[in-house]
Amino acid sequence: MKFMSGLIPWNRMTVTAYNPKPYKVLGYFDVENILLYRGMKNYQITDIVYNTMSKSDMQEFLEFSFAKQRTYIKEKFDCDDFSAVLRGQAKYVLSGFIFGEVHVFLKDGTKHALNCFIDRNNDFYYIEPQTNEIFSFYAGKRKGYKPYFVLI
Repeated sequence: MKFMSGLIPWNRMTVTAYNPKPYKVLGYFDVENILLYRGMKNYQITDIVYNTMSKSDMQEFLEFSFAKQRTYIKEKFDCDDFSAVLRGQAKYVLSGFIFGEVHVFLKDGTKHALNCFIDRNNDFYYIEPQTNEIFSFYAGKRKGYKPYFVLI
């Protein structure tokens, strides 16, 4: 499967040919329960149903990320901009799949913006949009991440 985005042209009318196979469908309340179970109480879930995908399919999608082609510029193109660009690309290319932005407090009290998705096993993953690193919610907890807002 190839995701034809980024600098590679692709036809939106045939996007289903580029999307990964959905593994299962999660409803609004399924997503809400996954977030609440992890202590995320401030969220916005924008759709009623979502498809899930595997972590490996997400890694393949990230190879074509627009965000990783940009350079970090403090206060002009920083973490919130990287996460917004990646979310926009994911919502366009992976329409119907569960993908979002998450804002966290770091150990030192500063804020950071990342992306997130929920896989076919209901596991919540963070994505660092500046590097395309994927890591689990629990790995983020060990790094000191404290989510304060999630947009799915």
